[in-house]
Order: sequence, then C-alpha cells, then structure tokens
Amino acid sequence: MKRFRVAFVKEGEDIGVGMEMYNDDLKPVWIGSYYLKTSEYSRRDVCQFYIARAREHLAPGEVALLKVADSGVRHKKNWYSFYSDVQIIPRRFGHYINAHNLAIDATRRKTTITEKLGDL
Repeated sequence: MKRFRVAFVKEGEDIGVGMEMYNDDLKPVWIGSYYLKTSEYSRRDVCQFYIARAREHLAPGEVALLKVADSGVRHKKNWYSFYSDVQIIPRRFGHYINAHNLAIDATRRKTTITEKLGDL
C-alpha cells in the first residue's frame, strides 16, 4: 500500500495541491506541489487530479491510501468510489501541514514541482 497526505488551497483564480507520499516510518519519500487554475478545474476535477497523481505511483495490484485535508469529499464518494485501487480518508482543513504548505507554495510560484526524497 502506498500512503499519501493531500491538501489543497484556492486563492483567487489559483489552486495549489500539495501531496506527500510517505513510508512506514511516516517520513516523506516523494512530494508534489501542483499549480492549477480555477478556470480549468472544478472541486471534483481537483479530487480526480490528486487521485490520478497518486495512481501514477502504483504497481499493478497496489492500493493508494490518501489522507485528504478536505472533509467535503466525505459526502462526495461518487467522485472516487469506483476506484478499486484508491482509498480516501477525509480530514478537516488544516491537517497535514506539510502538504498544505506545498499547496500554498504552488499558488505563490505559479508552477508545479515534484521531487523524490527517498525510498519506501
């Protein structure tokens, strides 16, 4: 199972998505700081976006566990329940400060960056 922490922020016309993939010791091994435009992405599209990014890291038969700092997705299971390889645990905004900071950084930079930090 691959584990992720996810947060997003909306600032005006900008959306930032911050993601961390972490190992069993809860240390990040990969980060993503994604810049999106509100004119191109609805809330549902943002959810689909971070699911797609997580699924890129999966081998066949693996499952992604996404802990998402967005309690709103709790009531939108139709956005993701059809993925057999994705589990989402919604949390309130403010959880996962590192992922949140990556999201904020993306809106300030207005660019996307990803980085591998280590091995699982």
